[in-house]
Amino acid sequence: MRNVIFSLLALLSLSACTTSPVTGQPIFTGLIDSSQENSMGAAEQQNILKQFNGPVDNAELTQFVQRVGAKLTPYAERKDVTWTFTVLNDDLVNAFAVPGGYIYITRGLLNLAQDESQVAAVLAHEMGHINARHSAQQQSQSMLANLGLSILGTATGSNAASQLGGVGADLFIKKYSRTHELESDALSVKYLAAAGYDPYANTKFLAMLERYTQLQEQIAGQGQSSVAASYFATHPPTPERVTRAREIADTMPKNANAIVNRSDYLRAIDGTVYGDSPEQGFVRGNEFIHPGLKIRFTAPQGFKIQNSAEQVAAQNSSGAAMIFASGRGPDEDPANYIISYLGANAQLTAQEKIIINGMPAATASTRLNTSQGAVDARIVAISAGGGNFYRLTFIAPVGQMENYATAFRTATYSFNKISDSEAKGYSPNRVRLIKVKSGDTVQSLAAQMPVKDYPAERFALLNGITPQTALEPGETVKTVAPF
Repeated sequence: MRNVIFSLLALLSLSACTTSPVTGQPIFTGLIDSSQENSMGAAEQQNILKQFNGPVDNAELTQFVQRVGAKLTPYAERKDVTWTFTVLNDDLVNAFAVPGGYIYITRGLLNLAQDESQVAAVLAHEMGHINARHSAQQQSQSMLANLGLSILGTATGSNAASQLGGVGADLFIKKYSRTHELESDALSVKYLAAAGYDPYANTKFLAMLERYTQLQEQIAGQGQSSVAASYFATHPPTPERVTRAREIADTMPKNANAIVNRSDYLRAIDGTVYGDSPEQGFVRGNEFIHPGLKIRFTAPQGFKIQNSAEQVAAQNSSGAAMIFASGRGPDEDPANYIISYLGANAQLTAQEKIIINGMPAATASTRLNTSQGAVDARIVAISAGGGNFYRLTFIAPVGQMENYATAFRTATYSFNKISDSEAKGYSPNRVRLIKVKSGDTVQSLAAQMPVKDYPAERFALLNGITPQTALEPGETVKTVAPF
């Protein structure tokens, strides 16, 4: 029976092969054709905008990115694609392509770039993935894997096989393969040179990303990963990538007038939000404020806050944590929400109904099993009205919850509403352009920015220099200032 199944899958695989638009070699994408790619991209657009806080509020930056994209698209191998370039209102440093010609780039990544050529390098790399139909290959292989395991499960009466197929396929499409990344890097250099850009821009930006990732690891704590390193999570970095991109650039015709264009890039980036936006809420030291939700709370001292689209997490070096999120309950009772959230079989202790600054709430303790092992947890559910709840989850290593009792209690009762006028008083920090004056240094300008940790390193990275770089009077640099 298995031989028959595998023969059937082999036949499907062969019949679903097509020719790569960029290499002319056979590739497996036949389960998804061009029209399906277009439909997939269009269907996902609203979900992506929702997940990444929508488009930026900077029309000039959006138009700048679209102009850069328009310079590259004439050199794309695929003529069956309508290209769409969108700047997302998210501080994560990321860019990605969705089948159908949809390319997304975050304001966080654009703040990190140094000139038009580096922006072009990122867009060209994502175009390479679409032109080479990398997503279609991954999706088709995933679909075939699911189909094979589904057939196998039916033939053997095994439901586990089908479940395994779903998990495996999901993991398969999490990031591009080494081969896909190398191919897209090569295509990026090709498109850059054809459009008149500096062909080394790809290599330069990869070096910037490496520095950025190192700084994020320092900020998060040595050895800890950071959600801000999203680009490398989906585009795995390797020394080989940088080397190969440089070698390909070396083969390109020398162009003394290659487009770099820092001036237009700087004008476009001026005023862009830096860090958290009102849609995400603001981290100010150990305090989190969300003007839209009109709430605030303070994390315990020594806990580092990281703000993402799904949750706000604060953690210390000993493994204790505080996590803020929200959800809906079966009714208006916070205690019932905790049960529905943890599951009816959860072993709860110390259950109690409480009032937090006038808001009905409930709390309970339990033990949770995580990927790092068991932890002690205290859940606090706070009613937001209409069956909606705010959720604070306090975590400590097993047996250590009592050590954090006072700190966690203080954090719990710091949760409070803010007024409309208070909400209006919070605004984002933004990238601003300034002229260097005589006597200015990286350290002196960095000290004026509204950031508390690693200001000199942040300023240097923002400008593609090192903290030791001597600034030239009269040159234009990027800084960060309150709105």
